[in-house]
Amino acid sequence: MSTDTRSPQPLIFWHCGMMRTGTTYLQSSVFPFFEGLEYIDKDQYADRSGIVEAHPGARFLVSYEVYQGDRGAEGIRNFARIWPEARPILVLREQSDWLRSEYKRLLKNGVVRQFREVWDPVNADAIYQPSDLCLADRIACLDECFTTKPIILFYEDLREDGLAFVQELARITGATFPKQAIGLAPKHVSYSDRELRAFRAVTRYITLRRRPAFKPALVFQVQRLFRDLVRYLVLYGSRILPMGESPLVPEETLAAVDRYYRADWEHCCREASDASTQQVRD
Repeated sequence: MSTDTRSPQPLIFWHCGMMRTGTTYLQSSVFPFFEGLEYIDKDQYADRSGIVEAHPGARFLVSYEVYQGDRGAEGIRNFARIWPEARPILVLREQSDWLRSEYKRLLKNGVVRQFREVWDPVNADAIYQPSDLCLADRIACLDECFTTKPIILFYEDLREDGLAFVQELARITGATFPKQAIGLAPKHVSYSDRELRAFRAVTRYITLRRRPAFKPALVFQVQRLFRDLVRYLVLYGSRILPMGESPLVPEETLAAVDRYYRADWEHCCREASDASTQQVRD
């Protein structure tokens, strides 16, 4: 009769945070205050194996932002190769809402002007291709790589009642936290549609895209100061100039995104319900 001599795996919760789903807020304003867990943040992520080995018997919460598409799937596989028994935590945001937020971020940073540059099922040059936002594929990848089903939460719940969302996370991970230490203000506040319409108008004539540092350093600093000056002038000017009141992304465009991903999103909701039922049984 053979004996399994493998060391038991530590209890690890892995928040594989996606962009634009409250990841930065959770990493900076929530997880550091969870008690009863060793928290491994994004800056310690590269040393995660050594940290776990240095704390035998401890329980861990690891948080790291995972990219969309194939790159994110590879990140999931790499984590699961070491700790296949970890409990993945996934926060989902409906695709239309996610794309609107991401478009506003990219527009603010001078990367794009039009929504179709970010997502368009018939634009092969769009930053995000349709498959990149198939969330059911992300859940399937987690199911395939880990021995337990992912814990699925929703960004909308975080936005509507931040404290209740944090309490649910604490319940799931077995952590406690001092309520007074948890800040409920969002980490990154988006610019208004009015301000971003002004940005879009100005970037027709001048680029405001931030560039990596280059030499000579003096030229880089001068260009950076010029862009920042223009950026602030546009922000303040948008408050007094007639910029119109139409939404930055037309509602019919967002409705088209919803229709495109409807089956995918409904599948994710069913998976979340099934996972929640399993947690209650466990």
